[in-house]
Amino acid sequence: MFLNRLNMVEALKSLVAKWKQNNLIFSYKITCSASPLGPQIILHQNQTDYRITIKLHDSIGSLIISSFNVEESPELEDTCQPLFDAALIELMLQSLTVIIFCAQQLNKNDVCFRLSEDEAKHFSTLSDIFSTTSYCMTVDGKRQTLILPTWEPYSEILFNYINDMKIKLWQVLWAEQKSSNLLRIYLQNPNRFTVSLARNPKTLQKETFIPSKKENVVYFPKVFNF
Repeated sequence: MFLNRLNMVEALKSLVAKWKQNNLIFSYKITCSASPLGPQIILHQNQTDYRITIKLHDSIGSLIISSFNVEESPELEDTCQPLFDAALIELMLQSLTVIIFCAQQLNKNDVCFRLSEDEAKHFSTLSDIFSTTSYCMTVDGKRQTLILPTWEPYSEILFNYINDMKIKLWQVLWAEQKSSNLLRIYLQNPNRFTVSLARNPKTLQKETFIPSKKENVVYFPKVFNF
């Protein structure tokens, strides 16, 4: 499997390391490992400690995603709903970037997601990017199959879609920061990529830094680099 190839593992780490943090709300790290069910990728969101574990398999013409597990905790949701929503949305979008990258590196025409009902729910708001959806029975029970084409020029359409989603996310935060003190404090912090939201997020309000004198601190980036 491709995760046994050192160059692929290093390519994934390089991809995540090169993400332009000034265009992202959070920062990330990626790990690759083996599991009893096959190779897996874990995309970790540093500030929140949220993560997505992706189990995948190489198949003729396709990259198979057999598991897509999202791990998050309720503390941030209870304290700052806009920041919680942003964390999950951006984590999902960045995981898609990783998956598309893997498929292209392996010269696959598409990515085939075979997910449980709970796992498939994470893609409910992203249904437009899939060419087909269906259901099938497996030894693990009923699975939903989602097909994501990755060939040119469809991959460019996908990246434009992800880019548009990120811009909309920044626009929402721009509006929400006026009424959310914690969100405003986090976004104004020049060292926010070293901030931990995994502990009690309310403690962030006690941290000191030089705040921006501008009323709004979120700007509308025009282009994102993947």
